[in-house]
Amino acid sequence: MHNPMSDASDNITSSEAPETRGVWAAVLVEIQTKVSPQQFENWFRPVRAELPGNETLQLFVATGFVRDGIQKNYAALVRAALKDLFGWKNPSVVVLVESEEAAK
Repeated sequence: MHNPMSDASDNITSSEAPETRGVWAAVLVEIQTKVSPQQFENWFRPVRAELPGNETLQLFVATGFVRDGIQKNYAALVRAALKDLFGWKNPSVVVLVESEEAAK
C-alpha cells in the first residue's frame, strides 16, 4: 500500500527547521490527495520550504518554469491546505528560484 506520509517526509531536507518540516510535510500529504502522483513528483517532490513567519510559506524551486507553474496552478491549493490544517487566516505562499536566492 502506498504511504503518502513516508513520501512527504522524504521531501524534507535536514537543513529545515523542525517546525517547517512539520508544516511542509503535512501540506505535502494534503496535496498528494488532490493531485496525480505524476503532478506531485514533477511539481512538489523537489521543493524546499521555509517558514519566515507571519503566515508565510516560502517554497524554493530549481527553475523559473517550476516557480511559474506552482504560482499559477498550485499556490491556491497550498494556501487552502495551510488554512485547513493550521488555521492560517491569510496564508501567503512565496515561490522563489533557489539559484536566484543564492545570488543575492
